[in-house]
Amino acid sequence: MKLFLKGIIIGIGKIIPGVSGGFLAIILGVYEQALNKILNPFKKDNFKYLFILGSGILISILFGSNLILTLLNKYYLMIMLLFIGLIIGGTFELKQKIGEIKILSFLLGLILLFVTYFFKSNTANISFIGLFLVGIVEAATIIVPGVSGTAVLMILGYYYPLMNAISEISLWHNLINNFNLLWPFIIGVLIGFYLFTYLMNYLLETRYDNVYSFIMGISISSIILLFLETFKQTYLLNEIVIGLFLLIIGYKISKKCI
Repeated sequence: MKLFLKGIIIGIGKIIPGVSGGFLAIILGVYEQALNKILNPFKKDNFKYLFILGSGILISILFGSNLILTLLNKYYLMIMLLFIGLIIGGTFELKQKIGEIKILSFLLGLILLFVTYFFKSNTANISFIGLFLVGIVEAATIIVPGVSGTAVLMILGYYYPLMNAISEISLWHNLINNFNLLWPFIIGVLIGFYLFTYLMNYLLETRYDNVYSFIMGISISSIILLFLETFKQTYLLNEIVIGLFLLIIGYKISKKCI
């Protein structure tokens, strides 16, 4: 039951922009164990462990997506600033994991998200190939701790169409359209998941500081780009004041928990 509840918490982290499911997995003490078990999923104990953890993650994503969309639609600025605060706190904590910051790896992570941002897809032009590639990117954010998959999806323009499809998965009248949107994304996630699991195990053993320097670069670029996206529209003064207060709250929570 405890492992299932940990999966629920990690799943919630996956659907909230700015929160890293990988970070939560580290906090809850399941990250390295899950990563090792994924490499040998068909062993009895490994399969049981991954099934229980994965069930919790999947259930929270399916049943929590609608709530998160509702909050974003009603309180966009305040919710986004809370999430940005969470990333800022997590980014400061990342530095503690790095013995020596590798400048080239850091700059690569910093620049990579900016490049993808300027070539991002409009939601009206979403394609099979785009969904497949975004699925691979999402798999990378699942495996790499510190990188928020939902933040990346939001920056690339895929967050809302995918969240809408997931939240409406039980609506039979729109089942075919939602399935057509989700299945190339899911295939990309599954393929990328195993590729990045093997890659992350290898890199953590051989290039630990490079990996975390790269993650830190991505986290900083996520903060900048999410600020730019959030403040594209105008807001009332009271919304800004409350939002900045929640930004600080998110930072404090992240610093305390991560």
